[in-house]
Amino acid sequence: MLTTVCGNTLDPGSHALSPSACQIPCPGNPDELCGGTNGATQLYTLKPGIAAIPHVVPVFDIWTSVSCWTDTPGARALRTYVPSAATIQVQDALNACKNRGFTLAGVEYGHEIYCGNAVLGGNAATDASNCNFACEGNPSQICGGSNAISLYKVLGSTFTSGPAVIPQHIGNWTYALCSRDSLSARTVPTSMSLNADKMTLELCVNACQAAGFTVAAAQYGQECRCGNTQLPTDTTSDDSLCNLGCSANANEFCGGSLVNQVYYRSA
Repeated sequence: MLTTVCGNTLDPGSHALSPSACQIPCPGNPDELCGGTNGATQLYTLKPGIAAIPHVVPVFDIWTSVSCWTDTPGARALRTYVPSAATIQVQDALNACKNRGFTLAGVEYGHEIYCGNAVLGGNAATDASNCNFACEGNPSQICGGSNAISLYKVLGSTFTSGPAVIPQHIGNWTYALCSRDSLSARTVPTSMSLNADKMTLELCVNACQAAGFTVAAAQYGQECRCGNTQLPTDTTSDDSLCNLGCSANANEFCGGSLVNQVYYRSA
């Protein structure tokens, strides 16, 4: 069976053969030759000055493409930025996120890598044409665009995207207030050692309840704090300051920057 293969480099051990090794006529045009047996490949390169046409990599390893999504510096779709060499290709982004245990991966501006477990910031799917940058390490692949991210998810997984709300009840916990915090004088004292990349309100209040606390607070989209003293009413801030989606559930807010989203446990 004849196959077509593409790439940017030759595998180690590749070497030139005599033209006579490529003797099989093309099925669609018997007047042309299409390689030969025993791995003999008829090789072509682009003419100088001709650019490869980039395409979306649909599936790689455990990942599948979920097309193009909006993204902005002030409201990132995926929370975690992964520094990388400028000359990356799609596989580099996917492997970086896989190695860190994320279920979502994305590449943008031709060379930026982001990972996450939910699509945050109110970002949404956009027209595929907005992801139009070639990967700097592989001009035949699409690597996002300007304020647009080529998004991939782990095969078989699901993910959430906004908009987010402040849930009024989480089990037997009730939303109380959105409250400014201070690094020098924490209003909810006990920090819980939970996976910041998998934060949800349910994870936070359940951890506080299991530890015997009656106050739970989510902050910065990924932090959980617990206590037993209800906050004074004069610490209340506007609900709009609790504006960061939970790192693993984009449908819920999990506080803000130095702002606690506070819940009290019912008796």
